[in-house]
Amino acid sequence: MAISEDRILAADSQRFSEYLQRMQTLFVARNAVYRSQFRKEGVGAILGWIRTKIQRLAVGIRGNETDDESLSENFLDIAVYGVLGAMVCDEVAEAPPCSHLLAETESGSFVCILCGGGFSGKLSALG
Repeated sequence: MAISEDRILAADSQRFSEYLQRMQTLFVARNAVYRSQFRKEGVGAILGWIRTKIQRLAVGIRGNETDDESLSENFLDIAVYGVLGAMVCDEVAEAPPCSHLLAETESGSFVCILCGGGFSGKLSALG
C-alpha cells in the first residue's frame, strides 16, 4: 500500500522540526563558548564561516569526511550561520537610518563592513 502524500508531508514537517531543534541545541552550546561573537564579527565574517563549511562539504562529498564533522553537521552549521546572518542584518536594518552593514569593534564602536564608515556608541543607540 502506498503512503499518501499527506502522510509524507506530515512526516517531513515533523522531521524538519527535529532539525530545527538540533540547530537550536547546536547554537546554544556553541554560543555559550563563543559568547555571541557573531555580533562583533558581522556579516562579512559569517559569510566566511559559511564559505569554510561549503569547502568542507566539497571535501566530504568526495569521500574525505573529517572524523570530527559529518556532512550533516556541516549543513546544520551553514543553516545556523544563515540565521545568525539574518539576525545581524535585521538588527542593523532596524537600528541605523542607513543601509550600512555594521560590525562591532573591540572598543564597542561599529564600522561598516561595506564602506568602512565608523560609528560610535552602542547598536541600540544608533538610529
